[in-house]
Amino acid sequence: MAAEGVPVLDLRLACPAAACWSVTWIGLEHSRSALTVTILVAIGLLVSGVLAGVARGWQPPSRGRWFGMRTWFGTSLVVATAGLAFGTGVALLVRADRVDAHPLRQLDGGSVAVVLSATEDPRVSGANPDLVWVRARVHAADGRTVTPADVLVFASSQSDKWLGLRVGERVRALVTVRVPDGRGLVVAALTARGPPTQISEAPGYLRLAETVRSRFRELCATALGHRKAGLLPGLVVGDTSAGEATVDEQFRRAGLTHLLAVSGANFALIVGMAVLLAGVIGGSVRLTVGAGLLATVGFAVLVQLSPSVIRAAAMGGIGLLAMAASRRRAAMPALAAAVVVALLVWPGLAVDVGFAMSVAATAALIAVSPRLRDRLVDRGMPRGIADAVAMATVAYLVTAPLVAAISGQISVTAVIANLLVAPAVPVATLLGAAAMLLAAPGVPVLSAAAAVLVAACAPALWWILTVARWLGGPWATIPAAPASLLGIGGAVLVVGAVRHRRTGPHLARLRRDATAASAPWRQRLPDRARRLAGRLRRRA
Repeated sequence: MAAEGVPVLDLRLACPAAACWSVTWIGLEHSRSALTVTILVAIGLLVSGVLAGVARGWQPPSRGRWFGMRTWFGTSLVVATAGLAFGTGVALLVRADRVDAHPLRQLDGGSVAVVLSATEDPRVSGANPDLVWVRARVHAADGRTVTPADVLVFASSQSDKWLGLRVGERVRALVTVRVPDGRGLVVAALTARGPPTQISEAPGYLRLAETVRSRFRELCATALGHRKAGLLPGLVVGDTSAGEATVDEQFRRAGLTHLLAVSGANFALIVGMAVLLAGVIGGSVRLTVGAGLLATVGFAVLVQLSPSVIRAAAMGGIGLLAMAASRRRAAMPALAAAVVVALLVWPGLAVDVGFAMSVAATAALIAVSPRLRDRLVDRGMPRGIADAVAMATVAYLVTAPLVAAISGQISVTAVIANLLVAPAVPVATLLGAAAMLLAAPGVPVLSAAAAVLVAACAPALWWILTVARWLGGPWATIPAAPASLLGIGGAVLVVGAVRHRRTGPHLARLRRDATAASAPWRQRLPDRARRLAGRLRRRA
């Protein structure tokens, strides 16, 4: 029986989700032959599991046959995992073949006029400030329509037109084509030989989202100081275009960078508020769930799709659908299902470190954080403080190796910094979201009310910036190698401490059973040893 307040983990979807992720990673990071071998292995496991299930008639054994029940469940799990791995591998192989046969790859090394649409905002390269890159989809080459495919575009950061490229906007540009090494699903890397020429504007919903974001930025710039005006859009919708480089560096050193990237916390606040309002006005379960789904889709479009947004939106949608079905929500199956759905629709997430960090942190918060919280409560810590400490500690320890892999260093003040800003973040996020909605129509009266809400965010923003300045100095980071070891070792210690109370009695019982079962053999061994020694002496 699980402890009070600690959810019972349902890991039935964990193995299929891990298989889907592993197969996708192999398909993107390794050769086609490696993916083919993986598919063949999945076929072998699938056939073996099906034959074993057919031999048993797919009927679970009687209640008393516990070992048989475990065998039946294991067979079903193998079949489900192998089947999903096989389907994922085949789908990825088909996509890879389409990428290899794309007409743009026939122009390797040549120059061509292409029609592109950006799928993400342009970014300046960290290694080379003179270079800007953007993920895009190609729609035409040399005046001929081609199958839309993913490409990477590199251009000079001195070109305002490339830096100002909007998501969904179609442009024509002269580029040089370079074909990658054959891995992944990117058709080509394109080097721009000049500025782009706009062909058509972005779709209406993307233009509306950009209008809302720009009005919110202008409102923040008017009602707040420069540093706070750059921080609030980042907290609400992940828009860091108005932020300062020094603030970004302080947030990175203090372990607060995740606050400026839309994640599950943002969805929980925004979508939770929509669900709460629908429930307050007396809406039915279907109306409440509909409001939550509408808020999820609208917020995802507003902040633009990214790995953390995709994962958070998928998990939130699954949870809302479970609510509509009047079933008890299980967090771990929801996370596993969200991972599978996200990887099937966007395979590139399998090699995205940010996506891996988001999933790892969420899984750790589900599995470990409640138990660590209860241990802290048992030792006299107030429940609210214990919950915050447990969540911050577990998230830090689990993501420490991934953060070290990304940045080469890791913050030693991340836990205390996140605890200090925890009360201020929800206040600023919710007030900022309400102000953004009021400012969206552009009505003067509503914009004035939005300005009041933005001004009300100032104390919370000041506190967050102050914590980042105090705990984000150059002394707050250490090199990645020891940081990774400390993170992994700390995570192991935390998990071991939490699990000890639950596993200790079971291990003691197993030791007693093993001792009792081996007692007759331990009594016979000395007699057999004496007889064997006598025989050897006689033969000698």
